[in-house]
Amino acid sequence: MADDPELAAIRAARLQQLQQQGAGVGGGGGGGAGGQDAAAAQAAEESKRQDLARILEPAARERLSRISLVRPEHAERVKDMLLRMARAGQIRQRVSEEQLVGLLDQVANATSSAGSGKITFTRKSRPQVDDEDSDFDI
Repeated sequence: MADDPELAAIRAARLQQLQQQGAGVGGGGGGGAGGQDAAAAQAAEESKRQDLARILEPAARERLSRISLVRPEHAERVKDMLLRMARAGQIRQRVSEEQLVGLLDQVANATSSAGSGKITFTRKSRPQVDDEDSDFDI
């Protein structure tokens, strides 16, 4: 899949088109550095997307994209974790959907242990009420 020369040519053409659009937007009035930064960010994002496509099985990619719609912070953490593991050589085969669910559980447990979702109720103590009904006498 990643070795397809036609696909690589299409990606390269699209990347060049995006870089030209970024240079055209930032080209007026001394904004060239901003255009270069945008193009570099787009290139890095494209590289990240290609690496994830190489690492993940199609079902896992689909699940991760659905999760990014609901919980983008969880999806970004999982993506970063997968890329770090791939660069360190810890991933030897493509990540399945079940393995992705395990990573998502780890991320969810790590974020929930921070206490962001915990709700505690603190009730005020009431003074001792005597059994006398003198308050209700008219």
